[in-house]
Amino acid sequence: MSDVSNVIVDWRARRVPSPKRKLFTPAVLQQVARWVASGQSPEEIAARIGCTPGTLKVRCSHEGISLRRHRPAGEVVGKPKRRRSRVSVQVPGSIFAVIEARAAPKGMTGAALATSLLAKIVTDDLFEAVLDDDAPSVCVDDAPSVARLDDVLADA
Repeated sequence: MSDVSNVIVDWRARRVPSPKRKLFTPAVLQQVARWVASGQSPEEIAARIGCTPGTLKVRCSHEGISLRRHRPAGEVVGKPKRRRSRVSVQVPGSIFAVIEARAAPKGMTGAALATSLLAKIVTDDLFEAVLDDDAPSVCVDDAPSVARLDDVLADA
């Protein structure tokens, strides 16, 4: 008989789940879409509904409602991401040989020196100085050869 009384006690100790009120009615889901369109965050919307942001995200995902806010063009939120672009530039071999020869004593590759030079031109706004329109233009074929540069570096 003691086995039966333990079962009864265990059964009575368990809580029977009470019916929960339905948070996500069709009207609420429509309102969620309007709140998102007005720029409210998922955290703000969840607080208004009375659920966690995680529950809101899952339900909206199931219903096909995007919680991403659309920002006006040009508006930056947080720290902007640093973008690196890969640029391919065709440089005559004689010019690149000069760049490589200048890079070697610095322990750099020619590509690293070229990148560094471009960055310096941009950050210090040296475009006009580098592209001096009053200076006579140098034809690529007139560029110093590697041998001449080596002679200059040896004399230095």
